[in-house]
Amino acid sequence: MGNKEYKTSEEVKQRAEEAIGHSFKEIFELDQKFQQENGLKEKHGKGDIGQAYEEGWFNYACNEEAEPDFKDADIELKVTPFLINSRGYRAKERLSLGKINYRDENWNEYEESRFWTKNHHLLVMYYQYIKGVKREKFSVEKVDEILLEDYQKEIR
Repeated sequence: MGNKEYKTSEEVKQRAEEAIGHSFKEIFELDQKFQQENGLKEKHGKGDIGQAYEEGWFNYACNEEAEPDFKDADIELKVTPFLINSRGYRAKERLSLGKINYRDENWNEYEESRFWTKNHHLLVMYYQYIKGVKREKFSVEKVDEILLEDYQKEIR
């Protein structure tokens, strides 16, 4: 089967929005099928939900490289949970944007760093975490596109 190509961020965002309401159970089943067809290994633990969306929903094999998940579209995908408590919405956990090699990266300009290359354009898919509910029943509820360039302009 191989990787589906996404040429633009709009294509990736549209496909992400189509996932809204589909249960994780569906996504995990699609991922398992993609892995079998492409001879890939199943990932367990941190990042397995993101991998399931990349492979099962987007039909794109995960990579561990210092470049965006969807290279041609120049966009990095993140899937992250939120909680609702008495004060409203909050992140369930921190969102990891990668590891920084302090020995090498400190010599690069920020816009040339591996961090910037991978994360300057994010597509974040949010799902509500509910304690006591099996994660197979969760589903993405919201998709946001985040351009760090825009954020930098706002804080300057």
